[in-house]
Amino acid sequence: MYKQAVILLLMLFTASVSAALPARYMQTIENAAVWAQIGDKMVTVGNIRAGQIIAVEPTAASYYAFNFGFGKGFIDKGHLEPVSGATKS
Repeated sequence: MYKQAVILLLMLFTASVSAALPARYMQTIENAAVWAQIGDKMVTVGNIRAGQIIAVEPTAASYYAFNFGFGKGFIDKGHLEPVSGATKS
């Protein structure tokens, strides 16, 4: 019984670690709207100005996800470009 519990916990831990993608730093190239899910609707909750750097989580859709406050926001991929260490301003 003890052995099964340890294996189950190990499987749950490894599944959660492998599911998390590393965050990437991206810089906005223009002013962009920030969207969030409120209830069952996607609503504009704010804006990010051009030149801001944020840590985003890659998604398969046409947007990136990022954390702000206690929530998760979404921004269109077309508003962002990768940040390289040498050109960070």
